Amino acid sequence: ADHLTLTVTSPLEARAIGVSILSTAAFAKTGSTIDFGLGSIVTAKGYAIKGLSAGGTNSKIIGDSLQVSAEGERSTGVQVDDYGTIDLGVGSQVAVKGNLATGINVYSTNNALFKGKELTVYGDGPNLSGFVVNYQGANAQVDGGSIELTGTNGQGVRGYRESLTRLENVDITITGNSGKGIVAETDATINFIGGDMNIIGSDSYGVKASGAISTKTATNIENSIITMDGLYNYGAFMESYGGGAGAISLKNSE
Repeated sequence: ADHLTLTVTSPLEARAIGVSILSTAAFAKTGSTIDFGLGSIVTAKGYAIKGLSAGGTNSKIIGDSLQVSAEGERSTGVQVDDYGTIDLGVGSQVAVKGNLATGINVYSTNNALFKGKELTVYGDGPNLSGFVVNYQGANAQVDGGSIELTGTNGQGVRGYRESLTRLENVDITITGNSGKGIVAETDATINFIGGDMNIIGSDSYGVKASGAISTKTATNIENSIITMDGLYNYGAFMESYGGGAGAISLKNSE
């Protein structure tokens, strides 16, 4: 249905999910789909709360021009787990507020997918993440939009453990000390194409890649401008430990 408004508020120490799909082979082999249509609003408030969550065989959430917000410590705007798909269509917004909040979290060893076009991710608070994409089954694809975080120790995009992230024409702005635009670790691959990055604050990184034992991490930056405003900053930083390797490729970028 179009223009649906859904609000969920949980007690401070409770955990809740605004909309959740959980289907398994034993209980829902054909999966479940929620279609929010055009212009729906999902608001979630509380500790470790999630706005949207999909996980399980063929589970799916779709919609266009959605407004999803999650407020509270460790809150998550959008969560995609094993075998789940969330496609926010065109022109959606995800906003989070609170310590350790995450805009979009894709966490899977088995085929989890997040997609969006002209997507805007906002975050306000310390220790924020715009995107976290974790494990070899996790895949995030965004074409157009922005990630805008305000607060100390914010990170625009973080990839772990063989995950795959592709952001095309997505701008990243981090305002606050100890910020990081893109972080790739332990075999993660992040492709950042055509978007610009603006990091405002000291002790910060534009792009950081690191590898642990026997790993190879790749961060590919194309047609982008990285701007750093502050003291003791690094535009691109690589590190390796235990025999691993972190790689950063800059093509037609500055």
